[in-house]
Amino acid sequence: MWFVSWAVLIGSAWLGDLSGTVTVMKKGGKKPLSDHSNAVVFVEKLKSEPAEPFAVSHQMEKHFEPRLLVVTKGQAVRFVNGDPIQHNVFSKESAPPFDLGHYPKGEYREVVFEETGFYKVYCNIHQEMIQDVVVLDNHFFATTGPDGAYRIANLPAGEYQVTAWHIYGGTETKTVVVGGDPVDFRLVSTKHVREATRHLNKEGQEYSDTESY
Repeated sequence: MWFVSWAVLIGSAWLGDLSGTVTVMKKGGKKPLSDHSNAVVFVEKLKSEPAEPFAVSHQMEKHFEPRLLVVTKGQAVRFVNGDPIQHNVFSKESAPPFDLGHYPKGEYREVVFEETGFYKVYCNIHQEMIQDVVVLDNHFFATTGPDGAYRIANLPAGEYQVTAWHIYGGTETKTVVVGGDPVDFRLVSTKHVREATRHLNKEGQEYSDTESY
């Protein structure tokens, strides 16, 4: 029994959690947003395999769910249509760009993200459908809910550069030690909400006011 307990103690010394809160300020930095969701906190300069073979992006009620999708380099994303109407998922920013065409409810198309980066994904039919896909070198990351809380579990002990980023453009990087005090971030948005929702269709044109699907 003593040997088992000692082994557990040794193992736990090499792993720890990183937690804290992300506060997202409106553009200008004077007032916080009422909802601090859709920020990601991630560890820099580590490499790991994806924790899962694929992630899922749902199309539901003319929205992408989740709004912010974070994956590991080399991980596939399945874009699943859960609506009774067709969608046309595309990205001109990803490497390489992709256009999944029209497909009905219950079907999916798959994309493998081979390059790290921050990518916008849209629907060519419904302008309000926007998803941010963040591709990282490792799976040591966490996203925030409305209260801004995050927790990265089972991180190898050590000192790291850790970055927080929000879909409205705010970012902050800190040097942290795993197992220390909670680490909080304060992000100042670089865009207003209305600015973040403006984009063109896949042909580089304005969206029509009339949806055909």
